[in-house]
Amino acid sequence: MGARSPARLQCGTSFEPGRTFALAFLTPPFPMRLIHFALALAALGLGTSLRAQDAARTKSAPIRRGQPSDPLPLKYTGPRTVAAITRGDLMTRLYKFADDSMMGRLAGTPWNDKGTDYIAAEVRRLGLAPGGDSGTYFQHPLITREVAATSTLGVAGTSYELWKDFAPRDQGPGSRSFDGVTTVYGGVFGDTSTYLSAADAEGKVVVVRTGSDSTGAPDVNVINRFLLTQRYASAAAIAVIFLDWAPPGYVDESFRRPQVDEKREEAANPAQVPSYFYITRAIARDLFGSNPDSLRTGMTGRAVSGATHIETKQAPGRNVIAILPGSDPALRGQYVVIGAHNDHIGFNHRPVDHDSVKAFLRVAAPQGADNAAPNPGPEDWARINAVKDSLRRLYAERPDSIYNGADDDGSGSMTVLEIAEAFAGNRARPRRSIMFVWHVGEELGLLGSEYFTDHPTVARDSMVAELNIDMVGRGHRRDVTGSTKGGAMLHGGPS
Repeated sequence: MGARSPARLQCGTSFEPGRTFALAFLTPPFPMRLIHFALALAALGLGTSLRAQDAARTKSAPIRRGQPSDPLPLKYTGPRTVAAITRGDLMTRLYKFADDSMMGRLAGTPWNDKGTDYIAAEVRRLGLAPGGDSGTYFQHPLITREVAATSTLGVAGTSYELWKDFAPRDQGPGSRSFDGVTTVYGGVFGDTSTYLSAADAEGKVVVVRTGSDSTGAPDVNVINRFLLTQRYASAAAIAVIFLDWAPPGYVDESFRRPQVDEKREEAANPAQVPSYFYITRAIARDLFGSNPDSLRTGMTGRAVSGATHIETKQAPGRNVIAILPGSDPALRGQYVVIGAHNDHIGFNHRPVDHDSVKAFLRVAAPQGADNAAPNPGPEDWARINAVKDSLRRLYAERPDSIYNGADDDGSGSMTVLEIAEAFAGNRARPRRSIMFVWHVGEELGLLGSEYFTDHPTVARDSMVAELNIDMVGRGHRRDVTGSTKGGAMLHGGPS
C-alpha cells in the first residue's frame, strides 16, 4: 500500500423509513478500509458470530486451553501462555494486543508504543536477544513533519493569515520559496482545455480553480497535488482555490496536523519543486482584482512572496526486533526473518453503532477492506436490518470508534509471537538464527519495513529468507479469505 494522508470520516443512514443505520468508512486519500470492526477479535481458526447469543458473552466465559468458545467473549483474560502453539494462547495474546485500550495502534501515536511495549516485554520474557538499535529491541523509523508557524504568504507587505487565508502542503526539502513573483491563472483542474502551458508557468505562482460536479458545486475531491506538481514542476509555487469549501475541521485534520513519515537522510542539494498551498476565494480576488470565476487562462496578477517551513521531530512508533541465535556456529551468522506489522489505523472522533456496522459489513461487504464498494439492494437491506434488529432486542446501541486491528495485523503479529515462543521453548534450536521483526507504519505506506530494509540491524546479505504474515485471523467457515480468479469467494475452515 502506498503512503496516505489522514483519512476522512463519512457517515450515512439507512434508506428505509423508521430504521437507522450508521455506517462509518474511510474515503480517499486513504484507500477504503471498510472498518475492521472493533470487536472482530479473531486468531488462527477463530471467527466472529452474528448470533443473538453474542449479547451474553462475558470475560468469565469458560474457555479450555486450545478450545476457544464460539461465539467469543467480548473480553477475555487467558492463562499464561506456553511453548506449544495453541488456539487458546493466540486468543490470550490477541485479546491484549487488539484491546480497546490500545486505541487502534496507529503509527506515530503513543498507542502504537503501548502495543510494541507488550511485544518487547514478551520477547524479553522468552529470553530472546535484542535485535534493534543500541542493544535494545527497538528501531525508531518514524518522524513527524509539520508546517511551521513561520510559513508565510503575502502581497506588497501585507501578510495573509496562516490556516485561515492559506494552507501550505509539505512538498519536501526542495520546496521553493519565492519573493516578488508574478501570479498567473492556470485554469480549471480537470478541464485540460483550460490548462496553462508548463512553459508559461515557469518561475511564476500558478493559481488553479476547481471544477464543478454534477450539481454545479465545486468539485474539491478531484484536485491532485501530484499531477499539478508534475505538470508545473518549474513554477515557483502552485495555489489552489479550495479553502472556502473545506468541511469543518478538515484543514486542521488533513493539513495542519503533523504528518508521520519515514526517517530519511536528506540530500545535500534536494531536487527543487514548487511550493504548494490552498487559498480562499478572497485571496484569489485580491491577487487578480476580480471574481475568480471570471478569470481566463494566462491572466496575470499581483506579485507575491512566500515560503513553507517544515519542522521535524522523532515520532512515536517502533519496529520491534528480537533474535533467537542459531545452534550451528557455521550458520549462526545467517538469519531467517519472520515478520508482521504491528500497527493499525487508530480511531476516529465520531462514534458509530457497532452492531449496525457489523451487520452491514457481514452482508454487504463480506471481504472487508478487500471488498468492492458496497451497493446493497432491497434484499440485502432486509437481511442487514434483520440482523441488527435481532441484536437490538437484546441490548442498547453500542457506540464504537476504535479500529482495533484484530485481523489486520493483530493476528499476524500475535502469530509471530507464538512462533517465537515455540522456538524459544524448544531445546532443539534451529541451525540458523531466527530474527523476529514487527514492523511499524505499514498502514501509512510500509514505512517501518522500508526503513528496516534500508537500515538493517544485521548485514543485509546475512538474511537468507523472510516470511511475512498479514491477516491470518479469518479461519471460520463464515469468514471470507479471498476470491478465485473467477470471482467466487473463498472461506475459512470447517470450524
